[in-house]
Amino acid sequence: MEVDMEVDDIRKDDVLNKEEVSAQYAVEILPFIKDAQQSHGMRHGDYQRYRQYCSRKLKRIRSSLDFKSGTRHGYKGKQITEDVITDSRYFHILLVEAERCWSYAMELKLCANTEPRKRFHMMRKLTKAAKYAEELHKICEMEKVEPRTKLEAQAYSYWMRANYKFEVQDWKTAIDLYSQSRSIYEKLASAFLDEATRMLYAQRVEEIGPNIRYCAYNLGQGGMDIKDLMIMKSSAAGQDLLSAKIDAAIKQTREKLASSFGDITWRGKSVPLHNEKARVFILHLQEKESEMSRQSTFEGKMELFDNLLMECKDALQAIKEEIGNEMSTKKKNETNLSQLQFIKMYLSYLRQNLMIERNICMIDWMKEKLPVLIGTPKQEIKTKITKPEDLIR
Repeated sequence: MEVDMEVDDIRKDDVLNKEEVSAQYAVEILPFIKDAQQSHGMRHGDYQRYRQYCSRKLKRIRSSLDFKSGTRHGYKGKQITEDVITDSRYFHILLVEAERCWSYAMELKLCANTEPRKRFHMMRKLTKAAKYAEELHKICEMEKVEPRTKLEAQAYSYWMRANYKFEVQDWKTAIDLYSQSRSIYEKLASAFLDEATRMLYAQRVEEIGPNIRYCAYNLGQGGMDIKDLMIMKSSAAGQDLLSAKIDAAIKQTREKLASSFGDITWRGKSVPLHNEKARVFILHLQEKESEMSRQSTFEGKMELFDNLLMECKDALQAIKEEIGNEMSTKKKNETNLSQLQFIKMYLSYLRQNLMIERNICMIDWMKEKLPVLIGTPKQEIKTKITKPEDLIR
C-alpha cells in the first residue's frame, strides 16, 4: 500500500515537472513598475523612498529564492542565467535592480547642479540601470518566456538605455532608442481590451513623446522656438531628466533673444536696454499670457507669478547696482544715468502690475471657496472654505 502511494506521488511529481517545463514565465513589467512607484513615493517625486523600497524588495526576493549574493563575510556575485531560472521572481531581481539604480540616479540628479561630484555618481548609476535592463532583455529571450514579456523587456531596455544616452547628449542614439521603445509600447497598448491596462501603456507613449521632440530639437530637426519649448516642458511634468534639459534650453534661447533685444518704449519715450537680466525678464514677461493659458491649476499660476517676480527683483537689483556704479564715478554721464533711472521706474511699474495681477488671481481662487449659503451648517461643509477676512490679507 505504501509502495503504491509512493508511485502515485512520483507520478504526480512527474506531471508537475512536465507542467513546469511546458509553462511559460510571465512578468508584467510596466504594470509592476507603475504599481510600485505609485505606492512607494513616486507619486510625490520621492526618489529616495522608492530606492529604499527597491532595496527591501530585492532582499525579500533573494531570501525567498535562497539566491543571496555572498554571506556576512564577503560578497560573491551570482549571475542569473537560463539554467538558474526556475521561477519568475528571478526576472524581478533584474527589474528591481534596474529600478533601484534609476531611482538613485534621479535622486542624485536633484543635487548634481550644486555638487559636481554627484553628477559622476549619477552617471554611474544610470549606466548600471541600463546594464541591468539590458540583462533583463537578454534573459527574457529564452523560449520559456511569454511573447508579451519579451516585448516589454525589450521596450524597457530601450527606454533605460535611451535615458543614459539622453544624459550624455548622444541625441542620435537616444532618439532612435526612444522611438523603438515608443513603437513597442504603442503595439502593446493596442493589443489589450482592458481599458486600465491600455491606458497604462498609452501613458508611457505620451511620456516618451517630449523626449523624442527634445532630441530632434538638439539635432536641428525640430525647427522649434521658445513657445514650442514651453509646451514641451508642460507635457514633460514629472520627468526630471527632461525638465532640467528643457529649462536649460529655454534659458539659452532667451539669452540669445535677449542679445538681439534693443530698446524699450514706455510713456512715449524710448531708451536702449543693455542689462542682460532686464532683457531676459522682459522677454519672459512677453510670454506670460501664453504660459498662463497652459497652466490649468492655481498652484501652477502662482509658481509662474513667483518666478516672474523673482526675475524682476533680480533685474531691479542689477539696474540699481549700475546706477550706484555710475553715481560713484567722478565724471558722471548724465544721459546714461537718466536712462538707467527711467529703466528702474519701468521695471518697478512692471513689478507692481505683476503683483496686482497675482492678487486678483488669488482673490478669484478664494471667491470660489466662499460658502454659497451663509446658513450652511458646519457639519455639511467638507472642504476648507475661505473666510471673508482672508481676501484682505
